[in-house]
Amino acid sequence: MKKLYLLLILLTTICVQLLAFEIEGNPKSWNKEDFIGFDKVGDCNSHIGDISSVFSRIENDKLFLRITFDDMYSHRSKVDYFTDEDIQVKLTITTGNTKLFHNIFEIDKASKNDELLSFLRTPEYNLFEMKIDWSEEQSRENLFFNIDIFHNQNLVDEFSADGSEDYRGGNAAFVHHGNQGLTYTEVFYGQDPQETSGFDEILEVHQATLIPGNFHMSGTLMPAAEWHNPEFNDWLESGVDEGYVAMLTSALGQHMMPFLQNDMNDWSVSIETDMVEYRYGYTPKVAWIPERVWLSPGVYPDAGVIDWLGDNWQQHGVEAVILDDYIHLAGADNKKIHWMNNNDGINLRVIPIDNDFVGMMHYDADGAKNHINTTGQYGITVYGTDWEVAAEMNEHHETSFLDNYESVMWYCYDNYPAINVWKLDAALYNADFDGTSIDVQNGTYGLLGGTDGYGGSNNSWYANWAATPSLSDFHDPKWNYGAVWNDTYSNLMSAPNNSLAQLGWYTLMINLHETGWHDEGEIAGWEHHAHDPKTPSRHDASSSKPTQPWNTHPD
Repeated sequence: MKKLYLLLILLTTICVQLLAFEIEGNPKSWNKEDFIGFDKVGDCNSHIGDISSVFSRIENDKLFLRITFDDMYSHRSKVDYFTDEDIQVKLTITTGNTKLFHNIFEIDKASKNDELLSFLRTPEYNLFEMKIDWSEEQSRENLFFNIDIFHNQNLVDEFSADGSEDYRGGNAAFVHHGNQGLTYTEVFYGQDPQETSGFDEILEVHQATLIPGNFHMSGTLMPAAEWHNPEFNDWLESGVDEGYVAMLTSALGQHMMPFLQNDMNDWSVSIETDMVEYRYGYTPKVAWIPERVWLSPGVYPDAGVIDWLGDNWQQHGVEAVILDDYIHLAGADNKKIHWMNNNDGINLRVIPIDNDFVGMMHYDADGAKNHINTTGQYGITVYGTDWEVAAEMNEHHETSFLDNYESVMWYCYDNYPAINVWKLDAALYNADFDGTSIDVQNGTYGLLGGTDGYGGSNNSWYANWAATPSLSDFHDPKWNYGAVWNDTYSNLMSAPNNSLAQLGWYTLMINLHETGWHDEGEIAGWEHHAHDPKTPSRHDASSSKPTQPWNTHPD
């Protein structure tokens, strides 16, 4: 019996030792409870040594410290910038007026192990970890940490914080809206030089980091990919399986929903949602509103508006829509996910795009990183715009947008678990992000007209397009575009619901792609071609929009 007792003690001791925390060069070894604070990115007075976050824990008479830097390593060029540099850390730990630890040590080498301390530097994670003997009886909560970074004998960055367990991390989500016509497009793999642009560049960084992104492939872009680049759809599907891709839904042809009949909107959402489930094996719970045009009959801007969009989603499994903070949710907290006020018993959530964050992502990567780390535990900042932008396609080509996007992704990766990036589906169920009931305001994003509606001046783009005689019409006088679509809709509604009628529905809704789009104040040329079946299919290289969205066959 005594031998059994001793054996149990021995086994318990071994298990404790095996389970004991050790520095091993892996950010995922650390818990969010170990986090003690962020440091501002971009405040370093040198090209290396910029602290981004600090963690600490005490366990088994050892104190462990983690410092994540923002500039130790280049993920693109695979260069360790600390190697052979004169770079030092000065660490001071105090409690009250008592100094418990004080030391300065070189950190250009990958590791060190001596009687006083040991450390491990893991460049590919921008990670520095150290372990010191800790015989003090002070808990971490009673400690104060002061960290100074010296480069070439000059103080370049500093951090100080107490050891509080009050988790204050950062939360973000990234949304990319992919939309082109039903024809060949370069967006999947980019313009020359292809290695610096294209949707693939965005997918690659999410795949490399396994950070989830929220992606929308419009109902016209999904089949375009399947015909011309089917492997791109396969890539998204594998990303769903591996956990770094969440898919969104929307209306099939990306038409301007408020100007069309409720039956057309309901059918379009149903069809695209089915397409997403079939193509990617993903059941979408969040929807992208085409061009974020959210309008209501009888409320300015209301010219041409015949449908309120709020009742087109829940019946298709959609629980939330994405809209703009300063237009649709003015005055509401743009770090929360809200509920939409309505009189129809509809329980639809609204996710605000943080447009300040979007601007930082494109023009100020350090600002974007600092913006994420200020959300705290109870907020989430959402980046959302056309996939083409960060992918540096068309008018965004040869900007710094892709570099900045990748830099922020790697920042989120390196600073886990202080930074958490979310699938929006999951964010809906995190009570920390719950907002309030709000009234959604009418409008679209600023460049498209803002609170004055689609094209500004009370939905002038739709009104102008709807009143314009169709180039393909042979009536005398010619029917305008508004009359053409409405007549087609009426005929479809009165026809038997068979496969031929469904083909008519697809043709109508695809032809209404980005209804009434204008370029430089006039109806876009491709809009006329899209409604003129006599015009051969082509793609205008000067525009990011398609010319003939339906007349393309895989053969």
